[in-house]
Amino acid sequence: MGFQAIMVKGSNDDLVILLKEKGLLDDESENLKTKINTIHSSSKEYIAEILDEVNTENSVLESELRYRISEYKDILKDINNLKVLFSSSNS
Repeated sequence: MGFQAIMVKGSNDDLVILLKEKGLLDDESENLKTKINTIHSSSKEYIAEILDEVNTENSVLESELRYRISEYKDILKDINNLKVLFSSSNS
């Protein structure tokens, strides 16, 4: 086998090895893309769940706040009524 034949065979062997490596890297790249998409989707779902919980909690807090404000206003009315009653009894 001559020098040129040895060089061509060596180049072909290198090319086969490089093509195999390229195939493996392409497969790994696809696997990583799939994993990234899965993580992205599950992250979106998780964030949506958190936002839903926050909205629910906000609704509960808003209802409680409205109730407390109503109680506060009732107490203020009672205080004013007592002031009026006290001032009229002192007159």
